[in-house]
Amino acid sequence: MNDVVSKLLTLFHQYKVTASLSGHVGQGHLRIHPLLDLAQTDVKSNLHPLAEAVYSTILRYGGTISSEWGTGMLKSQFLPQQFPHLFPLFREIKETFDPQYLLNPGKVIPRGTHWINHLRHGLEKRGRKLSGSGVVINRPSSNGTSTSPLLAGELPREMPSQLEIQLRWEPSYVFESAYQCNGCGECLRFDRESRICPLFRGTATIEFAPRSKADLLRGILEKDIDLDKLVGERAKAIADTCFQCRMCDIECASQIDISLLAFRSKAAYVAAHGLPLDDLIVSRLDNVLNLLTPVNVLFNAAMRNRFMRWLFEKMFHISQGRTMPALTSRPFLHRVRWSAWRHCLSPEQTEKERVALFVDTYVNHFDPQLAEVAVQILEHNGFSVHIPVRQQTSGLRSFAVGHADRAERLARHNINRMSDLIRQGYKIITIEPSSASCLTKDYRHLLDHQESEMMAENVLDFCSLLLRHYRAGKLQEDFQSVPYRVGYHAPCRGLAISGSLTIDATPAEKLLNLIPELEVERIERGCCGMSGLWGAQQKNYRHSLHIGTPLFRALRQPEIDFGVSDCNACCLQMAHGSRKCALHPIQLLAVSYGFLPLSALER
Repeated sequence: MNDVVSKLLTLFHQYKVTASLSGHVGQGHLRIHPLLDLAQTDVKSNLHPLAEAVYSTILRYGGTISSEWGTGMLKSQFLPQQFPHLFPLFREIKETFDPQYLLNPGKVIPRGTHWINHLRHGLEKRGRKLSGSGVVINRPSSNGTSTSPLLAGELPREMPSQLEIQLRWEPSYVFESAYQCNGCGECLRFDRESRICPLFRGTATIEFAPRSKADLLRGILEKDIDLDKLVGERAKAIADTCFQCRMCDIECASQIDISLLAFRSKAAYVAAHGLPLDDLIVSRLDNVLNLLTPVNVLFNAAMRNRFMRWLFEKMFHISQGRTMPALTSRPFLHRVRWSAWRHCLSPEQTEKERVALFVDTYVNHFDPQLAEVAVQILEHNGFSVHIPVRQQTSGLRSFAVGHADRAERLARHNINRMSDLIRQGYKIITIEPSSASCLTKDYRHLLDHQESEMMAENVLDFCSLLLRHYRAGKLQEDFQSVPYRVGYHAPCRGLAISGSLTIDATPAEKLLNLIPELEVERIERGCCGMSGLWGAQQKNYRHSLHIGTPLFRALRQPEIDFGVSDCNACCLQMAHGSRKCALHPIQLLAVSYGFLPLSALER
């Protein structure tokens, strides 16, 4: 092994290549990862001689050119050197059972194409000119500045102005995200410890995998895929397979922002065709609910009627099988003006720690009691609470369907409202981690300026705030006993904003463990499959239930009294699939503090 490593290092030095070496040395196993920029002509011309020299050295010392990761398209070209006498037999077997080379073409038995052609193009073919502006996408240099335009041969054709106006993307950012994917395949995992891309894990369809979004935009940038395809139905279908769970943020080895790539692809489709009706309802759900609130009694009765649910499915593409929550008669942000919490309407100058409560669409229209007990808990723990009544919905659903114009308007409105409070010393507190994720991550994509960064640095979800308070020794621990056993499900976006792995205890889980006699069992069975309104749409309903089935089975165990999750959409899905009650951690804390009766857990 020492001689081999020494020879390899000499070769890399000779070819001026930096490489990382790792492996299982005790077993004689070595991984070789050369760091190459295929945009450089000299690198690509020297690649084949370097590979020849490396594999010849390994074979000379009695090694094999592949072991742990198989042979694949690249190394198959060198198999004849490893098996000079057996390789003709390999080819004869292949041509006997697969004469048309349909099964794994190019693997083990190479045919026609040189192995270098299977590599990613690199930067040499990249480059598109944006119409009107005369901007050419440039290749960033190592010091962050732009170098020569990334053009090869012919002039790039112009991007249609309609897309340019709607996309408003920063070319270098999309460029980096698309090319950061190295095709490692970590997003194609099915093990229980991983959650990356729940839709792919539930369907095993390769086009649903996260890297398919990067492949799509890389193909557009390299001109292998015609730009018009970006606004086609096929590209839209690929982009729609991302429902913004953001597990790529923590599980992708290359840290690629797949949600941004999917959003930009969807925005391109919306620019050309507009929003389909079902996506329009999703994007403007807050407006729809405002119209329905005066007739909430009729709406709730209609949702209990089988025929009306069928009619809603035909008209608005909301699945008739989905159990819908009851719409309140007065949203929280309206009732607070005349309730016991009206003292929270004006910011206070106080020495107490000051927080501003952000209330998103679900809590505002379907569960205002959750916001009320959240205020009680915060005030009980010494916080000065302000409720900005002119806040609007986060825009998470608009971002999810690619409605870029509305998502940006909502982001700008909320940032303008909240940034003034942040300058006065307030922290922005969200009840759900999905809202925190939107305010901290999505807003920075939509509005690239200082205030969006300031917003991201001053947003916390409710449970993270209380856990920080507990660690500072300030949390009121006058908890009453709650004698139940609950199954806790950590929402995907909650894991993403905390940077936690699925094996780590979340802030909500740690808080629940403080409640006497409450037994908390972490149920790690992947994503629940709901993702806001994605799982309520007719086209996604069956996929949604299929993804959540392992979680439902665990919740149905008789020793579990009910489910708990700090995402209300997850709670709806858990209750729908397990036929057991599913609650928010705030409700359990409110019961333990005595703000809600114990019977509230048995609804």
